[in-house]
Amino acid sequence: MNVLVLMVGIVMAGAVFVSLFWSVAQLIQARGALRYAHGGNIAGILLGAVTLSYLWIAAAPAIGVFVACAGLTTAFLEKGWSRLLPIFSAAFGVALILGLPFQGG
Repeated sequence: MNVLVLMVGIVMAGAVFVSLFWSVAQLIQARGALRYAHGGNIAGILLGAVTLSYLWIAAAPAIGVFVACAGLTTAFLEKGWSRLLPIFSAAFGVALILGLPFQGG
């Protein structure tokens, strides 16, 4: 496996992990639609992690669509610099759609 691809994967996983913690904090603090969006983002990231853990290759694209939509919705509703964090989870969803985590060698 190419070292650059491996490093991008590690950085991406870290960014998704930070996005998960940010969404948990916002689920507690936020109100209204933003709170529900962060709840969907949390559910999507956890479903994506389960997909990777159990190697559900067939379910990955469908869960990836959910993760990408939840991340983009949350990014749309967020304000300021914190829009960047849900975009990382949306990128994780796109990676699941494309099957990138299962391309290892």
